[in-house]
Amino acid sequence: MFRPNALLAAAATTLVLAAATVAPAAQERVRKKEAKDFPSLITTATQAWDAKSFGACHDALASAMTLVAKERRATILAAFPPAQEGWTLKPKKVDEAAAAMFSGIAGTTVEVDYNGPSNERVGFQAMVDSPMVQMMSMMFANPKVLGDDAELIMYGDHKAVLKKNGKDRYELSIVVGDDVIQVNSRGMSDDALLGMVSQKVVDDLAAAMAR
Repeated sequence: MFRPNALLAAAATTLVLAAATVAPAAQERVRKKEAKDFPSLITTATQAWDAKSFGACHDALASAMTLVAKERRATILAAFPPAQEGWTLKPKKVDEAAAAMFSGIAGTTVEVDYNGPSNERVGFQAMVDSPMVQMMSMMFANPKVLGDDAELIMYGDHKAVLKKNGKDRYELSIVVGDDVIQVNSRGMSDDALLGMVSQKVVDDLAAAMAR
């Protein structure tokens, strides 16, 4: 006689016994993926390209560009002058991956702040491949555009504009080749600012930005 309930019970028993024989999953600690160096990333990208795995190629190149942006920023950061006695130097933190992503559009920007003992502040921006260069070059070509409160400063072959932005506030913009160094100060005179942004400071930053 056909007994469906008996068959179902037998099947259930078989499943329970089979499950009992399966070894429980063991705890496994997965190691964090180690960061690759630039040559290995380029090799990975080339192999992916040859295999027409364009997604993997893109990911490897994006990681390589992040490394390039990180090293470039570190090189420029090291070229900033040390803080004067009584001052502090604080680099601005950035998301390296995001910085690499937008570097093709807005260039690479490295920012640091110097804070003095009497609430003085000097903010530096070193902008590599910046779209501001074209605009500033046009300003230098037509001095009338600079306005009466602007002063032209020469750093050897590099031109700069010093503008007053209110009481004890100045802005110094320096074109170095295809790049820009912009400095904003608060709580100090124009002479003090120019003393801080010396010819050596500009030359050191320009050399680092060109690498």
